[in-house]
Amino acid sequence: MAPSPYVDIFDLYVKNGSEEQFGEIVKDIFALLKDVGYAYPVIGTRVVFGTNRVSFITMYGDAGSFYGDGSMESVIAKNNAGARWQELMGRMSQVTIGAESSKRWTYMPTMSYTGGMD
Repeated sequence: MAPSPYVDIFDLYVKNGSEEQFGEIVKDIFALLKDVGYAYPVIGTRVVFGTNRVSFITMYGDAGSFYGDGSMESVIAKNNAGARWQELMGRMSQVTIGAESSKRWTYMPTMSYTGGMD
């Protein structure tokens, strides 16, 4: 199976000393996304050594669905999970100090995409 042509990378910067809490919140977010049937699971995470940055990597092929009806926000809303999502985002804001997002990167076979949601 050929890889999806696009890659979304979302970076979070974790407050020093909050790594364990951060990990628990991420597990809860992944569980919510699985519960609501989100079609684009995060296929990898990457820790940038020497920094507090953690990258979440998602591959997708159909930008219209990824950003439209199949977007995380749309799927959460359709499944009436907005309150649960807001609670998780509130918890996340307590253990992070910033975020960045890179949209529509082209898949690079030489880049390491490791880990997963499970």
